[in-house]
Amino acid sequence: MNRLFNLIAAAFLIGFVLFAAIPAAAQEGQVPDTNAAIHLPPGKLKAYEGYFQFSQSKDQVIQFKLNGDTLEARLLWNNTTLHIVPESDSTFHTVEAVEGRSRPIKFTRNPEGAYTKMYLLGPKVAWNRVKDYKPLVRTEIAHTPAQLKTFEGTYTNPDTRQYLGLTEKDNKLVLHPYWGGDDVEFVPDSPMHFFCKEQLLFALQFVTAPDGSITRMIAFGRDRWDKTGAVSLMPGDMKAFEGKYRFKTDPDDIIQITASGLNLVIRQLWDGKETIVNPKTNVFFYNQERNYLLTFDKDGAGIVTGAFVLGNDYFEKIQN
Repeated sequence: MNRLFNLIAAAFLIGFVLFAAIPAAAQEGQVPDTNAAIHLPPGKLKAYEGYFQFSQSKDQVIQFKLNGDTLEARLLWNNTTLHIVPESDSTFHTVEAVEGRSRPIKFTRNPEGAYTKMYLLGPKVAWNRVKDYKPLVRTEIAHTPAQLKTFEGTYTNPDTRQYLGLTEKDNKLVLHPYWGGDDVEFVPDSPMHFFCKEQLLFALQFVTAPDGSITRMIAFGRDRWDKTGAVSLMPGDMKAFEGKYRFKTDPDDIIQITASGLNLVIRQLWDGKETIVNPKTNVFFYNQERNYLLTFDKDGAGIVTGAFVLGNDYFEKIQN
């Protein structure tokens, strides 16, 4: 059995902000497509220059700027430049693939003839021209490693069954996505709010209980991640996870799970391959080297009934 569990970690599953990351092809300095449908002289392209703010997120602004005889779109929240070429007097498309394909860009005029709106994600999603654009500024405040350690722990998204870890390193808060992808570093701009210096829109807001303990993290202003309790498993508790589990959509694929201290050994019976995972919570286990995730499912009585392997593959526990 060969399953690839590939999640798009570039934009980070924590909830996608539009173009939070752009594929490698969209690098500054890339030569635009010379086979444009039409050619507009620089004098006409000047009419599109300016700042356009996303109607659904005030912090997302695209600057259109003339570079020689080419119009460029700079995504100001991550300093990525996209080259665009005209198809008509009001419609362009991106040269670089954005989220897998070239994207159309359409400008519309106001009654006076000025281009005041831009549409990038369809006719109902507007970007409005702003005259007094002020860039998003976040300022790191003084902090110590001991203060950051308060936020350490494992967090879970209740809607997706996904987990991430936060640890302090070099006086930064490092986010590790257990589903795969690079670690992301954060620094605080207030006692309970952190931001990524490379992606200013990637921010974390923490929520506390009355006693001051951290209970929740909100990413991108909307995505909820609940802090899990510390692992409280004892060696005797590990027996509850032992047994054989059958893949729900392919009954021929069976894994056997056995306990080894506080770790679990997963053996694939179809090829004998073994993976050792250790607990991050009382139901979530992980192998960082292989990026192997194992999350157990329990019934109302707390009995283990199955496990999600590598995120989404569900294996039912075979009852003896």
